[in-house]
Amino acid sequence: MTLAHNVLIRSLNAMYLQCAYISAPTDIADFLTFCKAFYLALHHHHWGEEQFFFPAVEAYTKVPGIMEANVNDHQAFDAGLEKFHDYVTTVKAEEYDAVKFKALLDGFSVVLERHLRAEIGTLLALDKYGGKELKNAWGVLEEAVMKNMKDQVRFRIPISLV
Repeated sequence: MTLAHNVLIRSLNAMYLQCAYISAPTDIADFLTFCKAFYLALHHHHWGEEQFFFPAVEAYTKVPGIMEANVNDHQAFDAGLEKFHDYVTTVKAEEYDAVKFKALLDGFSVVLERHLRAEIGTLLALDKYGGKELKNAWGVLEEAVMKNMKDQVRFRIPISLV
């Protein structure tokens, strides 16, 4: 999970660092593809957590709502993330506005980054419930994600994001 979160944070950093320095339409189009891939990876990552991993953690810990704070975090940045997604999927390269892009990024990235960092601590705290059971919950998530990836052509994007 740390690796996946690190890739997402590095992607945010890349978007921040590059958004104001691209001007050629082909570069902007490539940048927007990167942004779309980031959105899809993040969306798929949190979908998998909420649909498969968190319920598996709840089942083995027998603590209802143990991962609820993480779901609340997802909801806290969701509206801003969707505005960002709307922009990167509809703007034409010739109409790209770096100031607007950065404002949209600012609309969710601070909360997202805080969440990505905090969730690792939450997961480490699960150690008291047993490592084997946590490994089994990871297995549930991995199986579901891999099945969904095979079924989803839309995830065939030329970028490596977890």
